[in-house]
Amino acid sequence: MYAVTSRDGIRIGCQVSGSGPPLVLVHGATGTAAVWALVSAQLGRHFTVYAMDRRGRGASGDGPDYSLEREIEDAAAVVSSFAGPGGRPNSSTDGHPNSPT
Repeated sequence: MYAVTSRDGIRIGCQVSGSGPPLVLVHGATGTAAVWALVSAQLGRHFTVYAMDRRGRGASGDGPDYSLEREIEDAAAVVSSFAGPGGRPNSSTDGHPNSPT
């Protein structure tokens, strides 16, 4: 399991698989990253897939105040963990996590 810290300090968990340019998958309101298992296996042939758990679900923590802005910050934290300037993958990681946990 890979995790990043969102802007408000909440741990956001991701299942990372595959190889290639990064692709972030976000599940619906009642799911977890596990709903992407079959899709991730197929996409992983061409992409490094980051299937993130939304806050309060799966391997992600939760905070006292929910808002759509926090969810956007969570996704941005996942992207920032592998992206360099302009959102492109860091050349040193090719889209792979910098520090798996």
